[in-house]
Amino acid sequence: MAIWKQMMAACVALAAAFAAWAWLAPESFPQTLRPVAERAGLLTESAEARESTGGPPGRGGPPGRGGGGGPQQVITASVGEEVSSRRVQAVGTAEALRSVSLFAPTAGLVTEVLFSTGDRVAEDEPLMRLDAREEVIAVEKAEIALQQARDQLDRFERLSQTQAVSTVQVEEARARVASAEAELRGAELDLDRRTLRAPFDGYMGIPKVTTGDRVTTTTEVANIDDRSRILIRYALPERFAARAQPGARVEANSIAFGVERFEGVIADVDSRIDPQVRTLTIRAAIDNSDDRLRPGLSFLVDTVFEGERQMAVPLISLQWDRDGSYLWRVVDERVQRVDVEILERGDTRALVTGDLSPDDHVVLEGVQRLRDGASVAIAEHDEADPGRS
Repeated sequence: MAIWKQMMAACVALAAAFAAWAWLAPESFPQTLRPVAERAGLLTESAEARESTGGPPGRGGPPGRGGGGGPQQVITASVGEEVSSRRVQAVGTAEALRSVSLFAPTAGLVTEVLFSTGDRVAEDEPLMRLDAREEVIAVEKAEIALQQARDQLDRFERLSQTQAVSTVQVEEARARVASAEAELRGAELDLDRRTLRAPFDGYMGIPKVTTGDRVTTTTEVANIDDRSRILIRYALPERFAARAQPGARVEANSIAFGVERFEGVIADVDSRIDPQVRTLTIRAAIDNSDDRLRPGLSFLVDTVFEGERQMAVPLISLQWDRDGSYLWRVVDERVQRVDVEILERGDTRALVTGDLSPDDHVVLEGVQRLRDGASVAIAEHDEADPGRS
């Protein structure tokens, strides 16, 4: 077939498709081509028909939501106020409030291990005992020597009243009593060292000795942790050093607990910035009275630096165009465009700056055909869930 015949067939097919489109879906026909199509007789919609629909072709429909016959129905919500915040994220490691490794207080044979893994113990509670038979004998000897020295002092003091003994002898007897008392305290201390005691309230780790072991002062017995609070050690960039102060709020979550977040405060701020990495070491404290958290857990920590109070609006109320972000405010049943700047974005709301006041009403739904100054009818005012979508 000749090329000109193929071109003519293609033009006829296009014209037929164009006519069918115009006839079957006049409401979606492009406005720029509508005059041409009307002159060609492809569109039969009359001016009277357009007037009956309340607007130009393609904009007709019943009044109400999405229609052109009355005020646009919208759903609104109130503007609130919240304190703005800057969040800085860092990875940290959990530490116990107090944590130590316990070593045998002296050398000897272990006769008793008085704790098990995970036991909660009180301060000064016995944890391990060593063979103390020699020390018990030494204490008994010291007690006998002290009693003899005291008896002799009593006799000398009575005899000194009749001048049967000299003052020097009385003073020597008093010195022997003092020496015997010191010997007894030393023997009692040696005996006390045969027992390992808890240095503070805490939870015991796995015991590393058992009954019958021979230990020295370098033998590690177990670990003890005070987990009443958990400290999370992490590093902040030096540009936040001036704002990092004890008491600042933090939020942390660990992979061990999924999306659950734990709130705490900054407890300690290091006295210097590490010159190698230019960071400041921080320790945040989190309450652990339910004993769910463990030292060694990794955390993603958000340090929250609070600022000034700002306007809070639902995220769904925000719109964007080439000029930036904006929203629609309802005043006296008419909408006003308000340009805003987003300061902080949350899960359901955003903090913004702009020409807004608390308790202003902003449009959540029904924004598709709004124009500045257009009249609206509030179909629903949403206060319960500003972040609905």
